[in-house]
Amino acid sequence: MNARDLALIGSYDYRLIAVSVVIAIAASYVALDLGGRVTAARRVLIADDHAILSRGLKEILVRELAGAGCGEAEDARPRGAGGE
Repeated sequence: MNARDLALIGSYDYRLIAVSVVIAIAASYVALDLGGRVTAARRVLIADDHAILSRGLKEILVRELAGAGCGEAEDARPRGAGGE
């Protein structure tokens, strides 16, 4: 085998590239909008069953959003519901 047999030949579909760029722009807009809403709300409820993840996320939010209220929920059941 020579180098010519091992060469990769590629092509681009410019329509897919355009769609990818539009999706990336839309995702960026949604993320920035959500960030603005969380900052404006100043209250965040974290509902997650992974204790380490929720604790770390809470610490980040409290540090970044000084003065924001941040609560945690262990599960989605209201207190006093079955299973206790």
